[in-house]
Amino acid sequence: MRASDIKRGTDTIFDVIQKNFNIEDTGYKSMIAELESLAAILKTNQDKNNTIRVREVEELLRNKGQAQLIEDKQMFNRIVDISKNINLEQGKLKQVIRMADDLIFDIKNTRDWLNKYQSIMKRGYYTSQDKLELLGKAILGRAIELCPIDTGLLRTSGSLLIGNGFIVIVFTAPYASYVHENMAVYHPVGQAKFLELALSEFIPNKTTWVETHGKNIVYARIDLAMNVKYKHYD
Repeated sequence: MRASDIKRGTDTIFDVIQKNFNIEDTGYKSMIAELESLAAILKTNQDKNNTIRVREVEELLRNKGQAQLIEDKQMFNRIVDISKNINLEQGKLKQVIRMADDLIFDIKNTRDWLNKYQSIMKRGYYTSQDKLELLGKAILGRAIELCPIDTGLLRTSGSLLIGNGFIVIVFTAPYASYVHENMAVYHPVGQAKFLELALSEFIPNKTTWVETHGKNIVYARIDLAMNVKYKHYD
């Protein structure tokens, strides 16, 4: 077989790979970011099912190197290297075959990783609504941690209400707004602005917040687009 024939064969493989892998794709980084965010949210809810899900997500993150062929033109660069080394006169055929075998192995690993990723993200409990509910549980839990405690009524009045495409975190004790807004009072445990601080930790971009005033109620409404309607009294 002539070197020119092998070159044409490699060019054909190159065309196939270009059609199946977008070498300009930036999706790899967004997938990793989504997995990291999902793992962080799931960890705040320590039930058995979430523990299993966290393990699945963390396994993908540990093996994220398997998917790097879809980033930084790695596929393109490695095919070019193979093409440049095709020269039978210099006895490089074995080297070319070895490089091609390594690339095929990595392609298979990438496909396996992507299949696992798609499997996880397509499951019903990983819908946007479910992730929003998990976020709400995390924010409520953090707000309760920051909430001052005397009789315990204020903390126990905190709850999460779930709607279609939105959640509401609310503290309904009669004096909730007074304790929340009064920065001058010292609390041995907890502090004022407990809900606002919890919201800020999870949704720090306040350009998506709309603040309104309401007597004797402290609540935040969050939708799927991370728009926040935060009601308090001052």
